[in-house]
Amino acid sequence: MNFSPQDVENLFLDLQSAIRAEKSTKKVRKIDPSLFVTVPELIRFLQDEAEKSAATDIDRYIQIKERLRQIERAFKSLFQIRYSKIVRIPVFDNKSDEIGNLSEEEREFIDVIYSQVKEQFNQLLGIKTVEAKEKAIVLNSDEKKDSTMRSNQDDYVMVRIVGDQPRIAQADRNYHFRDGDVVFIRGALAELLMKRKIAVPVNFNLPGQQKRNNA
Repeated sequence: MNFSPQDVENLFLDLQSAIRAEKSTKKVRKIDPSLFVTVPELIRFLQDEAEKSAATDIDRYIQIKERLRQIERAFKSLFQIRYSKIVRIPVFDNKSDEIGNLSEEEREFIDVIYSQVKEQFNQLLGIKTVEAKEKAIVLNSDEKKDSTMRSNQDDYVMVRIVGDQPRIAQADRNYHFRDGDVVFIRGALAELLMKRKIAVPVNFNLPGQQKRNNA
């Protein structure tokens, strides 16, 4: 992917703006998730451009390297600020309204934290975790059709997993759930897991059935 000088400048300004916004509050702010995809691409682009200029245009090489250092520092700062907040979200109570402000990758990171903390807690109590050795669960044709019909249910909801589960294959990723895990997953997937008795709702309202509060 190529970036024009204006693209580079705009992305750098976006990074600085995101850093200022994160520093302004103790809670994790909602952020454009594309930033965590585009900026690494920009960094790789600038690294390549610097290499190309090293032997032919030393002034351009120095200019690119300086801008690269600025962007790398800003990106690292944004990452550190956000993830220092994320790891402070209560690990045994993921009802925090901050969950809705996380990107898909950050939600996956939270799921890993919940799983690791629960495993550590169980170890302290002497509870052994049973590894699931069954084949991966794959949705049948009817369930896939149902999931497609409900593709508008992109809201993330909270469910508790019942029993250690084998790998659950989905188009976006594979899921690994253990007994008692409390996770945020897509509404359509949550419904399918509840139908299979793999999960139970945690303060969960099915889409379209949420209570309306009248003023």
